[in-house]
Amino acid sequence: MALIQGKVAMSGIHFAPVWPTFVPPHFSFAQSLSVAVPLFLKA
Repeated sequence: MALIQGKVAMSGIHFAPVWPTFVPPHFSFAQSLSVAVPLFLKA
């Protein structure tokens, strides 16, 4: 609504192209157990 009425200040917004950054997953044994144990107990 505010954009339609012209009440949005767009002067501080700058658009620029962005490059995606790959973040590799990090798994630990403890995290694996925290998922595996409840699944094992449910089965």
